[in-house]
Amino acid sequence: MVYIIIIIAAFRITVNLLIEFLHKRANQLVNVPVGEKKPGETQAYRNAKDTHLVTEHPGLEDQNLYNILKKVARTYPDRNCFGYRECIKIVNEPKEIVTMENNKKVTKVKNWKYFTFSDYKWLTYKEVEKMTIDGCSGLAKLGFQPGQTLMLFSPTSHNWNIMAFSAFRRGMVISTCYDTLGPEGLQYSLNEVEAGALFTNVALLPTINKIIGQCPYLKTIIYVDDKTSDIKNLDDFKTAHPNLNMITLDDLLVLGSTNYVEETKTGATDIACIMYTSGSTGVPKGVKISNENFITTIYGAEKWLADLKGGFNENDIYIGYLPLAHILEMIMEYAILSVGISIGYGRPQTLTDGSMRDCKGDIKTLKPTLMPGVPLVWDKICKTVIRTINKKPLVIRFLFHMCYNIDYWLIKYHLPKTPLGKLFYKQIREETGGRLRLSLAGGAPINKNIYKFINTVLCPMSQGYGMTEICGVISLQPIYGVIEGEVGAPFINGEYKLVDIPESNYLTTNKPYPQGEVWVRGKHVCVGYLNHPELNEESRTPDGWFKTGDIGEIRENNALALIDRKKSLVKLANGEYIAVEYLECVYKSSLIVENICVYGKSFENYPIALVVPNEREIRELAVSKHICADMTDAKNISFKELCNNPMIKAAVLKDLQQIAFANNLKSAEIVKNVIICSSPWTIEAGLITPANKLKRNAIVNAYKKEIDACYI
Repeated sequence: MVYIIIIIAAFRITVNLLIEFLHKRANQLVNVPVGEKKPGETQAYRNAKDTHLVTEHPGLEDQNLYNILKKVARTYPDRNCFGYRECIKIVNEPKEIVTMENNKKVTKVKNWKYFTFSDYKWLTYKEVEKMTIDGCSGLAKLGFQPGQTLMLFSPTSHNWNIMAFSAFRRGMVISTCYDTLGPEGLQYSLNEVEAGALFTNVALLPTINKIIGQCPYLKTIIYVDDKTSDIKNLDDFKTAHPNLNMITLDDLLVLGSTNYVEETKTGATDIACIMYTSGSTGVPKGVKISNENFITTIYGAEKWLADLKGGFNENDIYIGYLPLAHILEMIMEYAILSVGISIGYGRPQTLTDGSMRDCKGDIKTLKPTLMPGVPLVWDKICKTVIRTINKKPLVIRFLFHMCYNIDYWLIKYHLPKTPLGKLFYKQIREETGGRLRLSLAGGAPINKNIYKFINTVLCPMSQGYGMTEICGVISLQPIYGVIEGEVGAPFINGEYKLVDIPESNYLTTNKPYPQGEVWVRGKHVCVGYLNHPELNEESRTPDGWFKTGDIGEIRENNALALIDRKKSLVKLANGEYIAVEYLECVYKSSLIVENICVYGKSFENYPIALVVPNEREIRELAVSKHICADMTDAKNISFKELCNNPMIKAAVLKDLQQIAFANNLKSAEIVKNVIICSSPWTIEAGLITPANKLKRNAIVNAYKKEIDACYI
């Protein structure tokens, strides 16, 4: 009997020690607190690998972006730098879409494009540097001087970067505009930066044509024709503006090849870029980003990338498809280039096979090893896979989920995954090319189930947190740190702290975790807003702290987790605050939800949800609720009619409420009514920004009648 007691005791002690070891392994400290703790604040936190804020980028004489390209071109001259596909054929098919005009919903017929593209063609680092030298010399020949501004109004592509590096070498300032930005925003940006030159493509000339007469500084347009637009756009534009200097990028490079100029040296404090925020509220704001801001952030990214197992080689490829006018994509691409990795370019509409004819989508063709994505992209990838799995036989579903849960537990504690997982995940991995080694999520909070799925099935995923004003990165998870909801440690060269928000009860004394507004300091904090001194004063403290407006908490391992934004907090009639962005992130785990906006009236006690649903899920729901006999019957009923069906509405609301209970949401956070929106929220409709963020006021105004009915 004594032996049995000893064995049981030894077993329990061993298990407890193992659990404690695994817990510490999964919760290693990523930050260290430094300095004094002031009342109403936490201490400042710095990355555990950078407690002294090392800021210099070794190996660069001149701290600017062109010198990064020059340095890598010397190190890897024959390595592939930029890859691109050429358009061979376009097929147009009509499709109905709904847009907002004068606060009214209007149905229009739009031609939907399907593409046939070539395989990838590649430019080496040596070739890209030569093109940059020629582009710089061409700009000089056209009369552009250091300090002048070049506006980039074009989709993400290798040409975008060649033009940008040409401007950097000339000592010019680039300014960025989303290619989806409307004429008013483009006009505002062009005039504010006093841009004398604009880089664009033929497809965007009709937009430029609408505002060119109100842009007195613009004298030259450099353009490319990627064969995806009607050449009539170019002919009409040239006819309408005979006095405007129009030149192709190819002709600019030829001009520069015979008129060589030396590079213009620029310093750390010189402005390299004026980047416009996506404008979820009001007009876009121009953020001034210096060479020092860029180099500081890029060096931090290099140090972070160095943790990838096995390092990098010439076989690694990054897929670039997010807007280069957004700081997330821009800073990631320059960090990737700084370590000599190849970038293959894609487009959001051609990433997958759905918009292709007689060829594969960009991901399957390129087979990237590194891929960034905003939560909306990862959400669509995961839900597509999950819907496929849910149609498998019960035994297969059971085995998959068993293997999936075991594997997630193993990687969470830094242990190898099961061999069985490779068999189950192989087909899923093939959908992203089969070679992914690292993925990045940024731009908005990502749902924890999506994060868990990508980490387990595809590859390690790191969540990042940043904003334009901090040159893209405030914090980032370690590459192999798998903890849901966290955004990791302060980036190399930076620090953050939390500050009380008493009116919302977010306090640094809260238990179990300190909470408050995130303040950031470091050499990655940008110079300021263009022509908005009042915003600079409002957002900064005299000792250099930038007030992000985001609410965070410091977790057990000292990592930062984001709760919401100050502007997104809604106080209900019962005095409860709800964080609508956080709730949207939770509710997005529903397979029914394509997009969602949580709304709460300040004189009501509960929130509601506006949901853009997945069409197939709604039609399958109609069959399961016996509204339709089968899928053939369901397809014969208009999507709008199904979305208005009370039984469908009740089923969607029940699904959201089940998700709320599963995530332990408080009563005040559970939606009590739902509006199902049959039309997608698009940039053209004015309901989302080019960065896929909700324009809440626009959505509320568009559905005011339906919202009021929810509270009757």
